[in-house]
Amino acid sequence: MIVYVAGYLERFLPEVRRTWGAFMRPLAVMALIGFLLILEPDYGAVVVMTGCVMGMLLLSGAPLWRFLLILIVVGSGAVMLAVAEPYRLQRITSFANPWADQYNTGYQLTQALIAFGRGHWLGLGLGNSVQKLFYLPEAHTDFVFAVLAEELGLFGAVGVILLFALLVFRAFRIGRKAELARMPFAAYLCYGIALVIGAQAFINISVSSGMLPTKGLTLPLLSYGGSSLIVSGIMVAMLFRVDAEVRRGQRRAAAAAQGRRRSPRRGSRRGARHEPTRARPDHGRGDRWPRGAGAIAGAGAGPARRHGRVAGQPTGIENRLVGRRPDWCCIGSMWPDCGVTVWLAGWRFRGA
Repeated sequence: MIVYVAGYLERFLPEVRRTWGAFMRPLAVMALIGFLLILEPDYGAVVVMTGCVMGMLLLSGAPLWRFLLILIVVGSGAVMLAVAEPYRLQRITSFANPWADQYNTGYQLTQALIAFGRGHWLGLGLGNSVQKLFYLPEAHTDFVFAVLAEELGLFGAVGVILLFALLVFRAFRIGRKAELARMPFAAYLCYGIALVIGAQAFINISVSSGMLPTKGLTLPLLSYGGSSLIVSGIMVAMLFRVDAEVRRGQRRAAAAAQGRRRSPRRGSRRGARHEPTRARPDHGRGDRWPRGAGAIAGAGAGPARRHGRVAGQPTGIENRLVGRRPDWCCIGSMWPDCGVTVWLAGWRFRGA
């Protein structure tokens, strides 16, 4: 879904900012996917993906008042979904006071809070948790942060939160660099990955600490599981790839700018060195013994054209020879039958 929305925004960004139709198309696709997820049921994934799509549309520059209208509609729909199923409503009511029914609806949350309390400041040590020994359900997936807080303490839990905040910040930073480098697809891809990782980590940590109702969402890069860990690793690999592409583009741009700064001076020297010279006068000696590159081109013919060349216009080889300022003489013979000029030249360069 992130890849689709990023590609859509790359192609239709002006229309998304101006018209309602282009703005609602990604939300319509998200509504279809969300309907299938609700039938599963997986209400947490619907919340995370919907928030990610709306966040990407907001970062694309769409008007803010559109989101206010959509939030009203989505909020009313979320309330209806929460009331429609008894177990969802029971989770919400037990969230307000989990100790009222600590052995039934509030069992998971109370055991997670006990794990937080046992951790104190520095924790019990890595691997020494007691709550994960069949006291806390789903200790390796949904409530892994509570076990981590028990083993590493308050400082370890805060450190994990700061690491997630750093990861999300760096993802947004990479996306911003890609946007400045005129790579819109990569930019919105990074924005979507940052929103998914941030939203999923926030919900999981909030559920484990009792700030949100209990919901089954894994903690990215930490929770046990095949699909969750693989998808999280793929998203991080995409961030690395975008960062590498942006850095490569910046290096190429810097090299091109440096070459443009140096090219005028080199061009002026090269032009002065390779500037064609005029043929030297023969001082009455005739044109049998030509001197200079211009005389070579039209030896014995004056300004007449010989074999497609005009006298006084040296070739590239003669330009290089003249640029090295040789002191030389040539003996030429013309083969009129085959139209080939054979030159026997002896070179004596100055300073050699």
